[in-house]
Amino acid sequence: MMFPIWPQPSAASLSRRRQTAPAWGKILFEPTFEGDRAETVVPTPHGPIRSAWERTAADIKVRLELPKGISAKVILPGQRPLMVKSRSSWRVNKAGS
Repeated sequence: MMFPIWPQPSAASLSRRRQTAPAWGKILFEPTFEGDRAETVVPTPHGPIRSAWERTAADIKVRLELPKGISAKVILPGQRPLMVKSRSSWRVNKAGS
């Protein structure tokens, strides 16, 4: 079984991921881009939720992986909120971070 390892500052605060329905059926994912990168794993009854982001020379690459049975409302700077139910990735303009 994997357990999350929290770098400093807390990866949970950087990923701003919170449960919005019972048993992690829905989450809100609204990352905060502090530092150069962050990666987190949160165990849930459905399986692990994995998220990561990394600054590049041009933008910020963001990734979210959801196990079956979980959906997420994703809020990223400069983009409209959207709902996802599987593995997704985005590029965020650095000016919007």
